[in-house]
Amino acid sequence: MKKKNLFALGVAVVVLTACQSAGSKQENTRWFAEGQAELKILAGSYQDLLRETQVLAEVLVLDEKEDTPVAVSDGTTSYGVTKTMVKVMKILKNEKEVAVGDKIYVWEDYFLTKNKQGQEYYITTEGYRPMTVGEKYYLFLKENGEGIYESAFSITGCYQGKYAVKDLKKEDFTEIEFGEGGREAYVELLKDVKGNLEF
Repeated sequence: MKKKNLFALGVAVVVLTACQSAGSKQENTRWFAEGQAELKILAGSYQDLLRETQVLAEVLVLDEKEDTPVAVSDGTTSYGVTKTMVKVMKILKNEKEVAVGDKIYVWEDYFLTKNKQGQEYYITTEGYRPMTVGEKYYLFLKENGEGIYESAFSITGCYQGKYAVKDLKKEDFTEIEFGEGGREAYVELLKDVKGNLEF
């Protein structure tokens, strides 16, 4: 009987650890809840992304993230984004006045929220995963217009315009951190981006 209980406890610990592993990389948050969205851009190639992009840059993610809830209902945040500061390291396309060394804000399509029990978790769009502080990324960016989003750039096509440098250097893409929704299409796009950026 004791052996069965210990085995069950061991399985429970493994399951809880697996649920928390994705969040532990970002402020020890517990899990992701993925929402679906009707994306304005559905890129099939690097060139598709580039056409819709005003700035293509390699950036370093700085230690400054600001959760921005957009609407609150019934005691919980129903939608929001996160404003992340990055430092521009290299520019490949520039239709705006952005320079190497600039620190700019980027809206990421996720936010931190709590359920009614007080447990924190991320809500993301599709398979998007937050950028990690201290990591480098290639970002396809568009300047925002008016309203609350105007003070920062948006990533073209949500997750489609964000590529970690460490992922671009890989030969095997099975370990790339990405949600289940749209993973296959994202990996194909990543391969095309990698080829065009000559990694």
